[in-house]
Amino acid sequence: MSSSLKAKSKSVSLEEKSSERKDNEIVRSKARSVKSRDEEMRPVARYMNAAKEGNLEAVKAILENELKVELVDVTDEYDDKKETALIYACMKAHLDVVEYLLGQGASLKYRNTAGGHATFFAAGAKGKGALRCL
Repeated sequence: MSSSLKAKSKSVSLEEKSSERKDNEIVRSKARSVKSRDEEMRPVARYMNAAKEGNLEAVKAILENELKVELVDVTDEYDDKKETALIYACMKAHLDVVEYLLGQGASLKYRNTAGGHATFFAAGAKGKGALRCL
């Protein structure tokens, strides 16, 4: 192999390594970004799950200690339907959770992506007890 061909080969190899390093840095940076976003969203996901399950103590603890009460109507960015904790509680007729969330200022005006709102789901819930709470 000629010396100019060897030099070109080394140059290309260095460029490939440099490009590969940059790609790896981008991947690591994106992974850090996703990890930090997941860590931030973890309380929201737990809050939503607690509302779905009717776990009033968990809803209270997460809302008061991790999310702060002003985020009572927060939605989980990973939830395509964009439902609030109040909507979930109404769907499952968890009356104690519904009453607590309303007492914390949860709004009846929020709609999910399909246009459903808490009152709609409360009307269809088991026993319609949630509707009486609203």
